[in-house]
Amino acid sequence: MKKASLVFILVLLLSVSSIFAGEVVTSSRGNPSLPPLKVIIVWHHHQPLYKKPGTLDYQLPWVRMHGINDYPYMAELVKDYLTRGKVTFNITPVLLEQLKDYTDRGAMDKYMRISLKDKLTPEDKKFVREHFFDINPQFVNAHPLYRSIREKIDNGQTLTDQDYLDLRMCWNLYWFNIDYINADPVLKAMMEKTHYTMNDIRTVIDKQIALMRKVIPLYKELQDSGKIEIITTPYYHPILPLLVQKGWAEDAKAQVERGIAYTTKCFGVKPQGVWPSEEAISQDVIPILSDCKVKWIVLDKSILQGAGVDTSDYRNLMRPYMIKNGEKSVIAFFRDTDLSNRLSFNYSSWNARSAVKNFLDRVNELQELNESGDLVLTIALDGENAWEHYPNNGNDFRKLLYRSLSADDRVILTTPSEYLKEYGVHRVLTHIPTGSWAGDLSNWIGEKEENDAWDRLAAARKELFSKIDSLPEDVKERALKALYAAEGSDWFWWYGSDQSAGGLDEYFDMQFKRCLQVIYECLGYTPKTMPAYLFIPNKQPAIPIRAIGKISPQIDGEIGAKEWANAGYFSDSDPNLLEDLIKAIYVGRDNSNIYIRTDLNVSPSSLIGKDYRLIVYTDQPGIVNANTLTEYSERGENATKLGFPLVNEYILSFLRVRKPKSMYLIKKVANGDETWGISDILYNACAIGNTIEFAIPFTSIGVKSGQEVNIAVVAVKKGKDVDFAPNTGPAHVAIPQQVTGKTIAFFKDPVGDENGPGTYTYPKDGSFAPYKGLWDIHWVKVLDSGTNYVFLFKFGEMTNPWNAPKGFSHQLINIYLDTKPGGRTDTYKEGAYVQFDPKHPWDYFIKVAGWPSYGQVFANAKGEENNRAINIEADPGDKLIAVTVDKNAIGNVRKFYAYFLVFSQDGYGKDHIRAVTEKATQWTLGGYPIKSKGYAPFVLDLIAPKGHTQKEELNSYDPKLKKYATVYPVLIEEK
Repeated sequence: MKKASLVFILVLLLSVSSIFAGEVVTSSRGNPSLPPLKVIIVWHHHQPLYKKPGTLDYQLPWVRMHGINDYPYMAELVKDYLTRGKVTFNITPVLLEQLKDYTDRGAMDKYMRISLKDKLTPEDKKFVREHFFDINPQFVNAHPLYRSIREKIDNGQTLTDQDYLDLRMCWNLYWFNIDYINADPVLKAMMEKTHYTMNDIRTVIDKQIALMRKVIPLYKELQDSGKIEIITTPYYHPILPLLVQKGWAEDAKAQVERGIAYTTKCFGVKPQGVWPSEEAISQDVIPILSDCKVKWIVLDKSILQGAGVDTSDYRNLMRPYMIKNGEKSVIAFFRDTDLSNRLSFNYSSWNARSAVKNFLDRVNELQELNESGDLVLTIALDGENAWEHYPNNGNDFRKLLYRSLSADDRVILTTPSEYLKEYGVHRVLTHIPTGSWAGDLSNWIGEKEENDAWDRLAAARKELFSKIDSLPEDVKERALKALYAAEGSDWFWWYGSDQSAGGLDEYFDMQFKRCLQVIYECLGYTPKTMPAYLFIPNKQPAIPIRAIGKISPQIDGEIGAKEWANAGYFSDSDPNLLEDLIKAIYVGRDNSNIYIRTDLNVSPSSLIGKDYRLIVYTDQPGIVNANTLTEYSERGENATKLGFPLVNEYILSFLRVRKPKSMYLIKKVANGDETWGISDILYNACAIGNTIEFAIPFTSIGVKSGQEVNIAVVAVKKGKDVDFAPNTGPAHVAIPQQVTGKTIAFFKDPVGDENGPGTYTYPKDGSFAPYKGLWDIHWVKVLDSGTNYVFLFKFGEMTNPWNAPKGFSHQLINIYLDTKPGGRTDTYKEGAYVQFDPKHPWDYFIKVAGWPSYGQVFANAKGEENNRAINIEADPGDKLIAVTVDKNAIGNVRKFYAYFLVFSQDGYGKDHIRAVTEKATQWTLGGYPIKSKGYAPFVLDLIAPKGHTQKEELNSYDPKLKKYATVYPVLIEEK
């Protein structure tokens, strides 16, 4: 049965591909009387260093997996489907080095080593269960064998040895691009098997390496035949402006020089262009690029906007600029962010024909501006990570896109160097802002984890340069490579709460620390003498079963009715420990204290008089001196790894209990050298009874409103740590910023109406529990705080199963403001499927989600964004989201209209809005009216003005008239 299903899937995939064979999509837009529009497409290929510098000891496998899916395939698409024009590829030197490690030096990553093991240890099996589903779920769900193993694990069933073998094989096989599988009889036959052998795994991995060997020769062939231009990046992908800000300009220059040299060595031609890592730039970086003889770079549209150029006139965007800093200069092409993001994110949820048609329509629409004949549209994006989210791995889309672009006589694909040779550059910028494709540089610096990493890098660098002249040349070179690798952007990207790699955060953290370890090794340090923090992994905060909220418990050691009901709950089960002491902890707060309840697997009173301690550890905002080890931790691999810098410890000694209902805590503080000093005694701060309760003041911890603190509880027996909780990471407590101001408007919304037009239902995945209240607005309050307006949203439920940085995962809020005459009646971006009251067109748009990278957006009706104009804070415990808007950004108006719309957040949806389908699936809402023909809204709840209802508004669409539902605003007026 499984075999038949698998064959059916293969036939389906083949038939889907055949639909597009030879097909071309055309656009009716464009002006044939005007010159064709020059279009530059730059594909960016990058992976950070996944090995310990100077070794072949790889941990993560992403160079290998993209090396069998994306890198060769992207080149072959150009070779086979682009019949007219040229494109540009940026392949980072650190990626090229790693490809060569696999193909020329026999490198192996952890996943490969475990895949090839004949006998798995218990630790190996745990790793396989947790990480051999590290692939887009669509590939798991499409294959019966792969899916059945996933279901076994989800249902708590024990895997057999054959299951472990099959799972390793599935992961290694299904990472191949499906076109490679279909073209290879051996791989294709593998797809039809119901079980696998070790010989199958060895065969598949051999084919992986063989395919990876083709990558560099393929790109060189295309370069030499004139079909592509190859450019480079600073070697290890550092954020150049941050290196310069740190005073490390010589490092920045070395990274650029080494990148150019290595790319020249690989492809035989010196690259003319550079993709600055993350498109990050500053005025002070220009001389470095100029001194390295870089001719041109590619930057984001937002940098041009920040330089004062009006990009709402697209003709200003579609030209290169000479950026000057004194006598030094470099040419910049600024990418069309919208079209680049459509390819990266939006089109993955479209069918291939519609997506290509939409793309060509927009390009041809811009061609209508090409009266001068020298306009050039730049599209630049990641070339490797988007496709796994597309249907059929994006293969159909990419083929159709290249064929259609080749056939469109109103478009000419060119490269930056070719364009400059023909047209030159005629516009000059004498100053540009510091920024990146993400806006500012806050994704890489500013949060505590990020700043800690920069401080540790600075300390290692200082130590290196104090002794560098005494090092042998080979040791010096190894140390410098490790330093430059540690400067890579990727480590800092994943640090902090603004981005998360999920279960792989710890691996990125330790890879950064391995780079620093090598620096110290080169200087003669041993693991015992180098800084201990290099061996302690940071951990992502544990996800509470219930959000941390406000509580007011009586500290008496007894569990009062409902006094811990709003506390965050963290279960703690460690059956493999010799003494599994802690059963669970609860964490809550009020306006001045953090409360911690610790339930034990034994009666707490039975420990009185015995040599046991219960210690609460916290960090503290802004503190430099921190320890990495608990006071009673072992060293090395058996260390107690709480996963955050340790600043304060609060000790309850069972040996010294005199008054169980009114105990004191001894506070110690970290000295920064793994020792601790007594700082204070907190009287009446703890009680022992049926449970153990703590009350620790904010002032003692050193945290205040608007700040955050990490907490863990450690059980100690006879001077040795025996248990800690939470065991997956610290309890993370965000102290909400106090929201103050005069209330100028209050809108109460019906409870339980999060069903859009009245029919929408929840997705089926467990992440959406409790399946009610997540998108249900109870009320919206508008406050005037003097310089800001605050929009305060109260929801029925607020959970954070995906650990969003702002504390909420599911809510996506859109606010549209009508503050002056004129404006728009369509949505800011496609995805909501509504339109706005023509009497009240909007002037400003605000987007709110738990991920600041895309959930903190402020824009005007022209599409100009100023995301610094807003701030988003949440109080998950009280189920509140506060959106603060700078009055200067909208004008200090005393009367305006507002639309408040709520959606389900989906990181891969159109404008991050979750889709609604006819029937609910694991990840889509249900109840969509098919008869609406795509005109029904995706809105789940809204605030309707008097005289209107939500149901009435959201059912006002008309497919015959091709009309979306019309929503209406509420009036906000200061009296």
